[in-house]
Amino acid sequence: MKKPKIYSGADLRAQILADAKALKLPEKWAETIADKTVQHVNKWIKGRGAVTDADLSRVAYEKLREYSADLAYIHKNRGKIL
Repeated sequence: MKKPKIYSGADLRAQILADAKALKLPEKWAETIADKTVQHVNKWIKGRGAVTDADLSRVAYEKLREYSADLAYIHKNRGKIL
């Protein structure tokens, strides 16, 4: 059985910013997207006892897709892209 991890909004934000940098999105826009996505995920996660990585990824993907389809795709497929 895998050891549970603690969700970190700061880690999610850092991942999004790294992905945005790889896509060469403007820094301020990337920060805005990351902040809004983390806020959305934090609100969604509130009150839930446990969630899966897949749940977190899906919720973040849905919010990211509103701002940048490319960034959402990169985030969704993190670790799968060569």
